[in-house]
Amino acid sequence: IYPARAIEIPWLRRLVEEGDDACLELESALGVTRIGGSTTLTTFRILSTGPTTAFHLHQGGARYTWDGMTSYGMIERSTMNDQLTG
Repeated sequence: IYPARAIEIPWLRRLVEEGDDACLELESALGVTRIGGSTTLTTFRILSTGPTTAFHLHQGGARYTWDGMTSYGMIERSTMNDQLTG
């Protein structure tokens, strides 16, 4: 096992029901490892106390690919309304 540092993280930037980018990159003594990812089975919870303070929670599944292998797992992300780009 090698300690790794996340250098690219799939931040929640868009409210997309399926197919949003969930790729990530990890850096370790072995170099940079890129794991491809795409969201599936998505649900959102929008908590709003005002137009600029809305909080968005994303929970769902994700399809991950790495080194020719494919796996399904879970993903959970959140963000504030002013962090959304699309």
